[in-house]
Amino acid sequence: MATLKSNLKNIAAMAVLVGTILFVTSVGVGDMIDICMGNTANTDLSVETQGVFGADGVDTVERISTMFIAVAGLSTLGLIGASRSNPKAVNDILKWTPAFATAICLTTYMSEFSSIIQGEFVWSAHNEGYVGMLLVLTGYTVWTLTDALSRRNA
Repeated sequence: MATLKSNLKNIAAMAVLVGTILFVTSVGVGDMIDICMGNTANTDLSVETQGVFGADGVDTVERISTMFIAVAGLSTLGLIGASRSNPKAVNDILKWTPAFATAICLTTYMSEFSSIIQGEFVWSAHNEGYVGMLLVLTGYTVWTLTDALSRRNA
């Protein structure tokens, strides 16, 4: 069973990585920074980024999801990581990002998550940025649930 759990974690990590790449290449680093900093007016964001978030613009959940994607990207690149030399806040953010991303996925994007898990999600019906965001949230959710199940037996 340990092999299944480690394989699920590896698949989840790959989903987070691929989703991060899709999101960053679709939205761009500049717009990601603007979203994370709260500059979410349509005049601040490119047309491609506006297409990711729809006509309503960037809401709070999507802004937080973008922050999770930024954390995933920075940690994947090795620019940030848990360390004793870090401030406690940085280590806490790295520790709790998967859990909070799971909460967002299961509350806001539950229908998309279940469609992805069941293999019924229509990938071509959405743009790459939105798909990337869903892959990151789904990857974090699978990672967290797998981790929780593995701790249950420990």
